[in-house]
Amino acid sequence: MKSKFPFVLFVLLFVGVTSVYSQVDYVIVNSVTINGNYKTKEHIITRELDFAVGDTIFLKDTAAVIRSTKNKLYNTTLFNGSTIIFIPYTPPLVNVYIEVRERWYIWPSPIFELGDRNFNEWWQDRDKEWDRVQYGMRFRWDNFRGRNEQLKLVTQFGFTKKFELFHSVPYINKSQTLGIKYGASYSTNKQVAYATLGDKLAYFKGDDPNRKRFYSLVSFISRPKFFNTHALTFTYKNNWVSDTITQLNNNYFANGDTKQQFLDIAYEYKINTTDIRAYPLNGIVFLLNASKTLGDANLETLIGSFAWFKPISDNLFFVTKAYGKTISADNIPYFNMLGFGYEQNFVRGFERQVIDAQHFAYNRNSIRWKILQLKQDINYMMPLEEFNEIPYAFYLTSFIDAGVSKLNTTSPFNSLNNEALISAGLGLDIVTYYDLVFRFEYALTNKKTNGFYIHFEQAF
Repeated sequence: MKSKFPFVLFVLLFVGVTSVYSQVDYVIVNSVTINGNYKTKEHIITRELDFAVGDTIFLKDTAAVIRSTKNKLYNTTLFNGSTIIFIPYTPPLVNVYIEVRERWYIWPSPIFELGDRNFNEWWQDRDKEWDRVQYGMRFRWDNFRGRNEQLKLVTQFGFTKKFELFHSVPYINKSQTLGIKYGASYSTNKQVAYATLGDKLAYFKGDDPNRKRFYSLVSFISRPKFFNTHALTFTYKNNWVSDTITQLNNNYFANGDTKQQFLDIAYEYKINTTDIRAYPLNGIVFLLNASKTLGDANLETLIGSFAWFKPISDNLFFVTKAYGKTISADNIPYFNMLGFGYEQNFVRGFERQVIDAQHFAYNRNSIRWKILQLKQDINYMMPLEEFNEIPYAFYLTSFIDAGVSKLNTTSPFNSLNNEALISAGLGLDIVTYYDLVFRFEYALTNKKTNGFYIHFEQAF
């Protein structure tokens, strides 16, 4: 359903507010009316508003308040967009009308993805082997019960055989400040990366499972304000590998053990003031994570991250991110090392490499130039409202990254341990609906290598 308030009417109402209320420099919210939330409970929406009935808003701040509120509603990932209108009532009172456009929430989707760390490793280092593909079914129910809960069930086969069930509830108290997430996962692999050789993962492949992993977690989440989140997470893990893996790497679980059990207790504090979290252009993200691992793996881990998104002009944006991780332990099992090369932790241009590290840090810097932004109406061929408008945005990017790592024991099989890494390059980012991001990048490095890389998430 299209908005009931087209742009022309919005302008007329805005002019009306500023003219009728010209005798005062503020308005008072008299009422808030919400429409379009066919599935979402109203209190989930009002939790994100920058205003409530009885609040005073200065006229000069109304545009900023509307923009901020629309971004917060979008960042719930519940809506494709929203319209917010201030309607004159009796000066200085205004009635606020909000219309949201809900997303599609139930996703029974097939799984067809790679088991490697990223597409570039699979394409260039694993000979595009189809037995490294993962397939199955993923059922995800967003906005479960209309309360922004998420229910996720995974049944997966192929490279990693996996079964998962998770449920997250953002608010369990009346004031909507406390939430909880819990679930469990079980997976097996016949192919296992047992060591890092030549700055690449070395795999052993057998006919039977060579690794089994089980974990369950419960996370208590506190969000007392809009942008600040605290999380206390308890994770129990039980891992097993075959004798062959420990023979290939005696330190896989340390001391030649084939089993590993531990409890991980982690506290995380996060500040996120970004405008659109799927692809931010303005704001900051600060993260601090401290964890203690008790059991067969006895570790203390500290992670810190800070990202700054700054508009330079209407179409030009600067982004920088600093990230650091340190692990305190006398002997870190190979399975628990996870240095450069895992998840999003790498210097661009070194996506194909793995660098074992007890301590590492990196800094990414990008300039983004928005060259095109539009919305394609496909209502004539797509009757479902949740899908009949496709937004596109294209950004040309340039970047410079740098990173450094420290491994207490040197390895004769790898050349990048304890080395400074620097890269620069150009790219194209494509952002489209349901928070999809595609990145195409070409990078040059200080190790005299170059390459073209494809990613399916934003770099920050």
